Amino acid sequence: RLLAEHAADVIVTLDEACRFTYVSPSVTRFLGYTPDQLIGRKLTEFAAQAEHLHPGSVVEMPITCKDGSTLWAEMTVARLPEESGTKAGLIGVIRDITERKRLQDDLRHLATVDGLTGALNRRYFVELGEREISQCARLLCPASVLLLDVDHFKQINDRYGHQVGDEVLRQVVQAGRKVLRAVDHFGRMGGDEFAVLLPATTGRDAAKVGERLRRTYN
Repeated sequence: RLLAEHAADVIVTLDEACRFTYVSPSVTRFLGYTPDQLIGRKLTEFAAQAEHLHPGSVVEMPITCKDGSTLWAEMTVARLPEESGTKAGLIGVIRDITERKRLQDDLRHLATVDGLTGALNRRYFVELGEREISQCARLLCPASVLLLDVDHFKQINDRYGHQVGDEVLRQVVQAGRKVLRAVDHFGRMGGDEFAVLLPATTGRDAAKVGERLRRTYN
């Protein structure tokens, strides 16, 4: 208990119903609650994924704080021995990994998104397309890909400069997304060349989407 009360991580014990039977003082800095406000309440009130906890598990999950905000936590769980003399069935260590998750998301974004336009980059678009086409082959459903580029883009750069050219490319993606569904994927293949992946879409329907895109840009 002395170690728990001075630890930076939150240390808790839970009964078999996943109710708190002990919560270390660091929870106040972590979630905004005092230990007394949590004793007897279920962990699942604050972290829905906690229902999947079991001894030996390490789970990453979002937790709701007292002020309604959400942070990411990593919880390691072990079973307390019966001879410990406590009614708690589990002991858990909860660590704030919000910053780590943010860095992971930033790295994932850098690895998959074109920095100029916000479209998927070529490598990730091709990877995603291969997975989608393989899935469609297994499910015997159609998929389509549209290829497009900007007419006379070199002339735009030469006449107005690369800064204007960059803005044109960004507008191509922003305007195009207004036409596409949430399940469709817009990728930049390089320069002024783009591609659109249309899952569960026949060639005929893809042609209609392409025409809507063309009219959007005119």
